[in-house]
Amino acid sequence: MCRLTSPGWLLKHAIVLVLVAGFLILGWWQFGRARQGNALSLGYTFEWPFFAAFVIFMWVREMRIARYGPRPDRRRSIGGRDEVTGPTDTAAA
Repeated sequence: MCRLTSPGWLLKHAIVLVLVAGFLILGWWQFGRARQGNALSLGYTFEWPFFAAFVIFMWVREMRIARYGPRPDRRRSIGGRDEVTGPTDTAAA
């Protein structure tokens, strides 16, 4: 877990916090405009929180990759061709 407290990661954590706070503030601002009758702002009211959620999703994903490493690839190369490992459906062939 010490890798997530390095200076580089602390900067990334700060950037994520600023982005999420900014996106939520923009969503609240658009909500205020939508209440005043601006129909286009109603769409943006829901869009900005989705942007914040995406930033959080990617942040958690990057922290998991840094901590546990990337997921192993399910493909392996056999004779120059990539084949998917695991069970196959022989009835469809």
